[in-house]
Amino acid sequence: MDSQALRKFYEGDAQVFNTLMREYQQPIYYYLYGMVGNAEDAQDLLQETFVKAYTKRKSFRGDAQIQTWLYSIAGNLAKNHLRWRSIRRFVNVEESEHLFPEDDANSTEIDEMEQELFRYVRQLPERQRSVFILKYFHGLQHQEIAHILDISEGSSKTNFHYATKTLQELIEEEKR
Repeated sequence: MDSQALRKFYEGDAQVFNTLMREYQQPIYYYLYGMVGNAEDAQDLLQETFVKAYTKRKSFRGDAQIQTWLYSIAGNLAKNHLRWRSIRRFVNVEESEHLFPEDDANSTEIDEMEQELFRYVRQLPERQRSVFILKYFHGLQHQEIAHILDISEGSSKTNFHYATKTLQELIEEEKR
């Protein structure tokens, strides 16, 4: 996004914001889906991400890329969503819904191989899962991931390494 578009975004220009939404809607949706494991929740969080981006647009300082800022907003919303979901599960022990349901009828947009990989990815610890999704599915650099997740670049690399190692172990274990 060039400086003129950034200024217009900051001022609340709807056309620039709509362009921004169209460009980042799909990658952020897949990031959120990977984090929460449910298409409907991911869609709700996607909408919430863009609402928050619009309402908080003046807090964007421009010291990072706009996509990094959007992923950061989405990641924080996903973490809060998972935290609340786990609290609700703790309070209501008889609730039958799993934290990461394996079958999601609304996720027909994602092909079967991605579904299989997401099934394994959802088993990773939250930090490893976030790093893996941002690096593998979205192609972000460790420096960008570190900024989004507010961790060091070394921590991003370490979490990615352990995530891939754990995924390999999970896949090999299931093949036995």
